[in-house]
Amino acid sequence: MKLIVPNFELNHGEDLTRFAEDPKGFILYLSSKSGTIVELTEDQDEVLIEIVRSQEINVQAAHGVGKTWLLAWIATWFVYAVEGQVLTTAPTFRQVKMLLWKYIRSIYDKHKDVLGGCRTTIKMEKNNEAFAEGFSTSNYDENTFQGSHAEKLLILLDESNGISMAVDDGANACLTGSDNNKLIRVGNPVSNGTAFESACKTGHIRIPVWSHPNVSWAYELHPDGMHRLKKDIAEKVLRQPEDPQYRKNPVLPQSRWDELLPRDRFPGAVSIGWIEKIRAKKGDNSAYWQGRVEGLFPDVGGQAIVPQKWFLAARARYDINPYYWDGETKHQPWSFGLDVGDGIDDHCLVGFQGNVLRLVRAYPTSGDRMDVIRIARIVAKDYLMVYGGSVGVDRTGVGAGTLGWLLDNGYSAWGAAFGSGAESRDDEEVKDSLGTFLNWKAEAYWGLREFLASRLNDDVSAIAPLGDDEEYLMDDLNGTFYEENDRGTRIEDKKKTITRLGRSPNAGDACAIAYAGIEKALDTNWRSAYS
Repeated sequence: MKLIVPNFELNHGEDLTRFAEDPKGFILYLSSKSGTIVELTEDQDEVLIEIVRSQEINVQAAHGVGKTWLLAWIATWFVYAVEGQVLTTAPTFRQVKMLLWKYIRSIYDKHKDVLGGCRTTIKMEKNNEAFAEGFSTSNYDENTFQGSHAEKLLILLDESNGISMAVDDGANACLTGSDNNKLIRVGNPVSNGTAFESACKTGHIRIPVWSHPNVSWAYELHPDGMHRLKKDIAEKVLRQPEDPQYRKNPVLPQSRWDELLPRDRFPGAVSIGWIEKIRAKKGDNSAYWQGRVEGLFPDVGGQAIVPQKWFLAARARYDINPYYWDGETKHQPWSFGLDVGDGIDDHCLVGFQGNVLRLVRAYPTSGDRMDVIRIARIVAKDYLMVYGGSVGVDRTGVGAGTLGWLLDNGYSAWGAAFGSGAESRDDEEVKDSLGTFLNWKAEAYWGLREFLASRLNDDVSAIAPLGDDEEYLMDDLNGTFYEENDRGTRIEDKKKTITRLGRSPNAGDACAIAYAGIEKALDTNWRSAYS
């Protein structure tokens, strides 16, 4: 495939291939050559690191956080440093031409003497093997990318939430065995049931507004998981509620701010005025807020066992005062929960230390007979021998082998059977306060729900930073629903959860088991019923 740029003579620029594995260095170098000041956020840095080491990257981005600007730099880097081919697309031609390629044209024009090559409105070329081209998906189908194979190929799906499953499948089919074939999806996560949402469930980077330099200085995280203006800042920038303009825009024009307050450093990006206008008009619990401010897909959990906002609130409680939580749990025992994969799904391990959820890890399975022993050895060596405590294992199916190995080798382990009877089935006091649980699974999950319930000022529970698998667990708990009928509370049929999530909620199951073991794992009588 060759990009033809008529009536242009290719100009020679600098050799920039030294930046083939350093897109950040590429951006900073070119910017310094043109005297442009570039300030990358930690979230943008993460995207640049991931684009080098991964084939597929999904970015859930809030409004106005520089996502399209960053994509433009990535496209330019791939052409001029990697010397590869770039295909960019978006749902409409206007989005291609006026959003992503507007930035690409600007970058090229500022640095054309260094870059060399040439460009048109939606094409950029270094040479016959290194070029970029843009098109919209509105006139294309799953065959759009057919034949688009190259040793070095990057496909950029901008505004990904509006791209169809068929086109997304076609783009994904272009990722051949080469590590230099890459696909990046970027968009506002504004609606459910899209190809973008399905892709993000396998792993993603989230960019909310709060790290952007225009607003990061003004906000603080509250125990209920919400970011709000710092009290002293709010007093200086917000209108009075009785002001007739308050409901239209609660924030004063920046020209009326105290002269010592920072102003927007990046015009056109997210601003305090925009955030507070959305809060006033849409509410900070709305789907609009979740997608465009927090960079989260709308909360579908009307009957979620742990709604997304509860999870985020528990995370906020830890982040606001980590020293308190670390001190409270320093000498508390660990309780682990393990859901054993079957060769298709991952193994998942979740750990509580006291009343803080501290750990979630997913381990790929191989589908061989050693899977159950392999994860048993990992749990024993890397967790029980390091942290102590006890591990509960789902003993239904393949988990029985893992549990048996742990018990036979003297480790503190107990077996959980989700389908067994609820412990409280004969406890009238529990029935009066919480109702009847149809099985142990419902009881364990409901206990977890009550434990992590959203509270404004709460010292009952918190969630520490969980690393790469944090949102994997959050999605599991938000995507697992409970149901009520005349017999009591139950967790929905697992097939429904799998359909909603696109996978088995192994992390959620492991979390429920880990929670159940916080107090009960030390109870010999209770453990004997499940071992």
